[in-house]
This record gives sequence, C-alpha cells and structure tokens, in this order.
Amino acid sequence: MANKTGTLDKNNFQLNGARARFIVDTIVKATGDGDGSVFYLGDPLPSNAVIHRITYENDALTGATDVDLGFYDTVSAGATVISKDCLLDGATLASASSGFGANGFTKPAIENKHKQIWELAGLTVDPKKLLQTALTFNTAGSATGDIRILIEFTVL
Repeated sequence: MANKTGTLDKNNFQLNGARARFIVDTIVKATGDGDGSVFYLGDPLPSNAVIHRITYENDALTGATDVDLGFYDTVSAGATVISKDCLLDGATLASASSGFGANGFTKPAIENKHKQIWELAGLTVDPKKLLQTALTFNTAGSATGDIRILIEFTVL
C-alpha cells in the first residue's frame, strides 16, 4: 500500500492562521417576491476573499425551484450582476431544511474551491473591490418563509 500526500493549494499557505470570518443573514421571502427577485446578503466581501463554506436552512418555499447564489456589484455601485450562479446554481427550496444542513457552495469544482471570489466569479483580474453576495430567485413561487445563510471566509 502506497502513502500519498496531498498537493498544497496555492492559497493554503496564505490562509494558515488567517482569521475566519462569517456572514450570517436571514432573508424573508414574501408573496410579492417573484421570479427574478434578488436578495443581497450581509456586507459585501473583498474580491480577494476565499470562501470555505456556505450553508443554509430554509422554510419550505413551494414553487421556489430554481435559486442561484453568486455575486453582484454593490448596491452603491449599481448592483450589476457579475455572476449570479457561480456558488450555487438551480437549487430548490421547495422542501424545508434545518440546522444549516444544506450546502450552498456546490457550483465550483473541488479543485477550484480554494480560489479567490473574483476567480470564482469568472473575472480575469482581481478588481480589488467589494463584491455583493446575492441570492437570485429565477423561479420564486408564491410561498412565504425564511432562508438563513452562513458564509465562512478568510481574506488574503
């Protein structure tokens, strides 16, 4: 049996000892929040942040069958979409989940999960600015309820 060591992620050495930071936000989806509704989560993240985990829990939102998580410019910079589904693409919230049991960081391939958010968003260079994390309801349905999201990240 051979022993094998892992390959060091390019940002790993920069993250060792870095202080983990968290954004925890609760979104209240109302009946009037229809298809195309965008919910901005907490404070914007610096473009050189590295996300380690995104989890969420939600009430059963029947009809909310296509939900994305990604990045927009900040509201003060015009809230232009950068990549609305680079973190989570096409999730359904029709069934309830609890205890932050749902994974909201499924879109990037494993080998890309160590990358800075500007890279995950598909940008070719670091814009050195804040990016707003946002949940987009492509298919919202009419159910009302809460979604609570936790994002764990560090900044290089």
